[in-house]
Amino acid sequence: MKKHIFTLGALALAVGTISFAGCTESPEVDPTVGEKGVEMTEEDKAAAKKEGFNVGPPGGSQAGDGGGKKED
Repeated sequence: MKKHIFTLGALALAVGTISFAGCTESPEVDPTVGEKGVEMTEEDKAAAKKEGFNVGPPGGSQAGDGGGKKED
């Protein structure tokens, strides 16, 4: 029984140590936050439409645009 208690204790210590691995540094901040994305040229839009891709609404999509009826 003592052998099992020692093994379980070592396992608990190992699991506790692994759960904190990588938590010492703060995440990097994305330098592009808040910037507008790259605009598509008319050539790109025509090529995408020709291939059947949805190029999205004029002016780009906005937060809250989703959640409606799915377009096919």
